[in-house]
Amino acid sequence: AELIAEELRRLDPDEAYAAALRGPDGAAGPNAE
Repeated sequence: AELIAEELRRLDPDEAYAAALRGPDGAAGPNAE
């Protein structure tokens, strides 16, 4: 997940933040809105 977030951070910081909140399976994590 961290590698994916790093890639997204270069393209879209907001998307990278959202990816960091998502769980490994892509579902909403405990920190998701």
